Amino acid sequence: MMPPASDAVTVSVTVSTDPATAFVIFTEETDLWWRTGPKFRIGGKERGKLWFEPRLGGRFVEEFSSPSGPQAFTKGEITVWQPPERFRFEWRGMNFAPGESTQVEVSFEAVRRGRGLRCVTRAGRRCGRIILCVTGARVLNSFARRDFGGESR
Repeated sequence: MMPPASDAVTVSVTVSTDPATAFVIFTEETDLWWRTGPKFRIGGKERGKLWFEPRLGGRFVEEFSSPSGPQAFTKGEITVWQPPERFRFEWRGMNFAPGESTQVEVSFEAVRRGRGLRCVTRAGRRCGRIILCVTGARVLNSFARRDFGGESR
């Protein structure tokens, strides 16, 4: 269940491709555009690999190396899968308590110039709105710059 709309943070970018292509790049080439570093990846400075299993019930996974060997962390699960219009996934940080999560919905829609990518994040108790807004903007900006040359608004 999604938290109340008052807890929502919305970040949008415009990209110069059709929704179906943007959907595939966002969901199947995630590791190529997702930002790296400790703020965005569990593996920190180690690049690792980040991906969605592209289907309803699919996982959002990060694999990375650690001093104790290879690790895989399930960051979340896809709860809505409607290509090429939208998908929603549950996201959990490593520091979240059991049962805590954030819902992220990404929709792909036509806009006047290019195609719009809209990300709506609904925060759980541990996720502050400012952190979600900044993180969401940085992640979506990396998507737009990596593949399309767009900017967030």
